[in-house]
Amino acid sequence: MADFLPFAAIRYNESRVPIEDVVAPPYDVIDPDHKKRLRDRHPNNVVRLILGEGDWYSEAARTFRKWQEEGVLVRDEEPAFYLYKQCFTVKGKEYCRWKILGRLRLEPFGKGKVFPHEKTLAGPKEDRLRLYNAVKANLSPVFGIFRDKKEIYQRLTEETNGYRLLYSFKDHDGLEQSLWRLPKELEDLIIDGVKDESIFIADGHHRYETALLYQKERMAENPNHTGDEPYNFVLMALVSMNDPGLLVLPTHRVLKEEWAKNPEEIKEKLERFCRVEARPDSLEDVLNIVVPAHDKHLFGLYCREEGFSVLRLKDEAVPPGRLSHLPPSLAELQVSLFHTVVVEDVLGLSPEVVEKEAPLIYFKNAPQAVEAVDSGVGRYAFFLNAPTLEEIASVAESGETMPQKSTFFYPKLTTGLVFYSLEQ
Repeated sequence: MADFLPFAAIRYNESRVPIEDVVAPPYDVIDPDHKKRLRDRHPNNVVRLILGEGDWYSEAARTFRKWQEEGVLVRDEEPAFYLYKQCFTVKGKEYCRWKILGRLRLEPFGKGKVFPHEKTLAGPKEDRLRLYNAVKANLSPVFGIFRDKKEIYQRLTEETNGYRLLYSFKDHDGLEQSLWRLPKELEDLIIDGVKDESIFIADGHHRYETALLYQKERMAENPNHTGDEPYNFVLMALVSMNDPGLLVLPTHRVLKEEWAKNPEEIKEKLERFCRVEARPDSLEDVLNIVVPAHDKHLFGLYCREEGFSVLRLKDEAVPPGRLSHLPPSLAELQVSLFHTVVVEDVLGLSPEVVEKEAPLIYFKNAPQAVEAVDSGVGRYAFFLNAPTLEEIASVAESGETMPQKSTFFYPKLTTGLVFYSLEQ
């Protein structure tokens, strides 16, 4: 059972600080220049709690306590669920994505209802665990998605006038954001609506696994452990897979110039394995063909000499059994087919070489991929479509993980709206 419960949030006092000046993106997408801009934007910006240098963790803990003592941060008196909305524009179309913020009972991957879809690295978990131990709070939510078979998303978002609005603002990236505290009478609807669902982690795998490590440490120290202590839960933002604002955008690939050692051979193999579907005049035209198609045999290509093209893999490029080395859920993905046929067979790059020697550059921004080729950094840019939500869920439920750089949930969750205390 997925045990998703309300909590008493620690959050910014809206009468003391302008919320748009104190929130930030997730720590792992903030580069040094951006960190400086956030620190300069406001003395209470959350970046001072989530990102530092050297042995900065105790300073983050002191700052967190100080802001609470000064009233910059306040703690809600009663537990509640919170409804969080982000509105944004992609390719001229407006979207809104809704999230329910609560605390989810921790379960080891593979032993309950929580499923990862990507692998994690040891370094980020060590860093976050040191921060957990110092601050004793979840400062950023894990981003989870669920199938929402009882359609609680629609019922929660139909009418918000009866909810207490805490924040409504436009952030410095232009995203419209709102946060409401949900009334107590909706708690059973949410708890019952989630309890039988599988939860798929969309973003925040390191944070979830760090929470498991923290739980293990606290359990070992607590001879009176009951299972209901705050450290048995993690701050979670749940999004319904029925939400039309839940977007997964594609990640494109560029072959570095130095790895295109025999361009004539690559060209010959592309002609042998692919047929040209179209020769568009622009990147926009390529993306308008490839991205909405959700056709795993179709991809876009850009090179300096021949411009843009849309290619389709021929039947002979994928003979029966070519993907038999992959589990069925992975074999259904375009990114798996692309890496098997194009990266391995055409470019001659084994999975080991791709992982260890990094011959590919990954771009969420397609124009930047074209720019990399035009500047001579790359030789070829390949444009793929994104996996569907159901494909991601199927891979996760089968116990597998998605290939590297294959999911991009847009936009990222904002950090700084609510915090979850790990202390009683």
